Amino acid sequence: MFELQDGRVFERSGTPIPAEKAGDRYLWVYHDVTERVRREAVLETLHDRTWAMMTAETRREVCEIAVETAREALGMDINGIWLFDEGNDEEEPALRPAASSQQAQELFETIPTYRPGNSLSWAVFSAGETRVYRDIDGEDAYNDDTPIRSEIVVPLGDQGVMNVGATVEDAFGESALSLAELLATNTEAALERAERERLLRNRERVLEQQNERLDEFASIVSHDLRNPLTSAEIALDLAASDCESEFHDNIGKSLERMDTLVEEALTLARQGLLVSDPEPVDMDAVVESARETLGRPRRSWSSKRISRTSRPTRSDSERCSRTPFGTRSITRART
Repeated sequence: MFELQDGRVFERSGTPIPAEKAGDRYLWVYHDVTERVRREAVLETLHDRTWAMMTAETRREVCEIAVETAREALGMDINGIWLFDEGNDEEEPALRPAASSQQAQELFETIPTYRPGNSLSWAVFSAGETRVYRDIDGEDAYNDDTPIRSEIVVPLGDQGVMNVGATVEDAFGESALSLAELLATNTEAALERAERERLLRNRERVLEQQNERLDEFASIVSHDLRNPLTSAEIALDLAASDCESEFHDNIGKSLERMDTLVEEALTLARQGLLVSDPEPVDMDAVVESARETLGRPRRSWSSKRISRTSRPTRSDSERCSRTPFGTRSITRART
């Protein structure tokens, strides 16, 4: 393979021709592989740019990389991407410009926003099919005085559209169309990934805020509840040293139970409501544990009512039996 000064690339193959004198001779055949080599280079560039799009953090960054790729690698100097905005109660849906090439910005004073029924771009987005306009004249274009004479409009799924234009008629062949669609497919995938990453970041931010509020709640519980408990325990110790009473033991047990409830409330606040690693829980055992905790005699519980709560379930057995919220829910089974 070799390249001429004008940029053309050739491959050659030789076939030996037997000769009576001076040894064998060869018939050399030269093949022009310029288009194949160029296409391979374009595909390699598209592969590299696709990786860049897949690692971009925002949809706007994805669009900017795609526009530059169309200009630099595909030779499509006039191109742009519009992203779909679903609108709200006060404003209708629209395709809003996200990125456009330098030549497109120079050609148009203002990059337009497309709305339902007012442009070829919206028609393609609604139909979900690529359209090639070899001559804009007579088409329902956004601007009748547009300098664009031919155009490829490729949908990006539900993300938006990519437009490639030219100031001459019938500027795009099958090769340009296939490359534009390939770039659009990669761009759509990158946009979807960027949107998923954005939603994930938002979710992580919400969880972080929730954790901060839970920490604040835990701090309040620890301070506002433990201080009175400590005072009560000190008062009980003083009372017990001053005189004996059959009520002191019961009061002490109640204070210990309150201290346990506070600790469990703090645990719940720090761990949250979700159980990350559930396991099968014996609800009969949970009910029995709650009965013992509450100090209720067995006859005060309805075995029939309890049996209805004994359906197989998956949860955190320790939290189910120890948290105050779990205990309260079980007490509703009492008669």
